[in-house]
Amino acid sequence: MQKAAILGRMILVRTMLGIATLGIATLSMAMLPAASADEPAPAPASPSEPAPAPSNADLAPCLDAFKQQDVDLMVATCGKALEGGKLSDEERATALTTRGIAEDARHEADKAYADFDAALALMPKSATAYINRGIASMARHDADAALADFSRAIALDRGSANAYFQRGLALDARGDQATAADDFSKAIELKPDFAAAYRERGIAEAGARRYDDALRDLDKAIAMQPDDAVAYEGRGHAHAGRQEYDKAIADFSQAIKLAPDQAGIYNSRASAYGYKGDLKNALLDFRAAYRLAPKDPTVLDSLCYFLSLTGKADEGIAYCDQLVAAAPNRADAYGSRAYAKLRLGQFQAAADDANKALVIAPNRSDLLFTRAYAEERMGDITNATRDYRAARAADPSIDATMQPSGLVPGSKAIAPKW
Repeated sequence: MQKAAILGRMILVRTMLGIATLGIATLSMAMLPAASADEPAPAPASPSEPAPAPSNADLAPCLDAFKQQDVDLMVATCGKALEGGKLSDEERATALTTRGIAEDARHEADKAYADFDAALALMPKSATAYINRGIASMARHDADAALADFSRAIALDRGSANAYFQRGLALDARGDQATAADDFSKAIELKPDFAAAYRERGIAEAGARRYDDALRDLDKAIAMQPDDAVAYEGRGHAHAGRQEYDKAIADFSQAIKLAPDQAGIYNSRASAYGYKGDLKNALLDFRAAYRLAPKDPTVLDSLCYFLSLTGKADEGIAYCDQLVAAAPNRADAYGSRAYAKLRLGQFQAAADDANKALVIAPNRSDLLFTRAYAEERMGDITNATRDYRAARAADPSIDATMQPSGLVPGSKAIAPKW
């Protein structure tokens, strides 16, 4: 990831907060009694609202467990119904969907996907079934498969706000914020009180650097759902994009109050502190994020880069090695470790890591620049000149982007005039 300023890694993590809805990140429940396919984060029936009595006694314990929001009981009772119950295809799809929801809540993405896939085979014209399988694909980090399923759901039901909402999330995950914002707008058109769609459109707009539009949407989302930690985090990113770091920190702090166990929010606040130049609090927050999520690649990446940036590369290199082990297919992992090695004066090792990163992302300007800097420090001016030129061709502003990281070409024949 390019280091755009002191800490150019304002990565938004949409977290699943709490278990009030079984941790079900917006799964569609239309196959089940007492659930709505149009809600962004449908909740199981409240214990104070009795679910309709099922006509099939074999299915009843499964639906009762769903009503009680008991994840483990859902898996057990729905499994028993599927194994030994006399169920119609529609009832079997309901049992599979209910168990899939519980498996998703337990972060068993592969099992959830298998159950939703089996439900879809029984209900091939159900938009809801495609939505559920798409959400499971998102949990498996397969945005392309999810996008295909959400598009099929829309083709089957163009009035489903949830289908447009979910497709927007998949598009955003692939980095297509502009198209994602269009889908969130469609969801809002179909469901004007869709707070999560306002939130996600605001986040997409912030990702596209339309910060004023982002703030309008996120303000509205927070007014509609004042306990939404993700909305506060998103608004914090929009403020950071406008260089309003105190406002960003205030929003991230509110998000932490609402969701104190979410490492990503600490990571975001740390970045804002870094932009402000408050390196002490930045490091405290990065370490807090690490305590909560010691294997999270984003957290490891932040510590690897930040410690190297602040003269602690000898400590940061351990996090860099953990990062590469955790995410061996991420160009950023090798790029960040290359930066740490530059700070340690290990120029050949830095060039080697930059090479590995460029195999994964051949045209990344920051990686080309990093390799060029390593080559220059080793005296290989010919290759350094070639890589600097390639980096500037890919991004004419790359010198300014890399300057805060301390990577300033030292040869007047290579460096631009400052």
